[in-house]
Amino acid sequence: MRDDVKSLAASLITLQEEKLALLGGILHSHIEKRHLLKTDSIGEINDLIEMDSIRTESIDALEADITATREKISSLCGIPAGDFDHYFLRGNEWGSRELMRISGEIKTMLVNLSSENDLLRNELEASLKKTGKDIDSLRRLIDLEPRIKGPGTPG
Repeated sequence: MRDDVKSLAASLITLQEEKLALLGGILHSHIEKRHLLKTDSIGEINDLIEMDSIRTESIDALEADITATREKISSLCGIPAGDFDHYFLRGNEWGSRELMRISGEIKTMLVNLSSENDLLRNELEASLKKTGKDIDSLRRLIDLEPRIKGPGTPG
């Protein structure tokens, strides 16, 4: 493999590893949010949501770099547009196996992240439903207060 392609492949591996690390951070954050939801730590949940937003922006920027690097490698190797995975990743070129491994880990991480996101969403919906019931109960108590005190009761 040409040195310029090796260098780009090494860069692509690094970019993919950074993406994997950011996805891992989001997964860990979702797990932490589920725990905090049970402890009613809304402020901390908001902080984690903000950090996830920053991670997501970083992933978006990495995706642009990953796409550009893949396109450069494809161009240098004469790989048809859109066939990078078929030609480069399936080959025995330097970096191909490492990129396949990382690509597989990213896919697994995305599946895990999706599952964790579903759990978080379900727990959040359950918490909101409970909070809604608590609010309704509080409103009924507030509505009862004047009747309990009765007319002429100080207070």
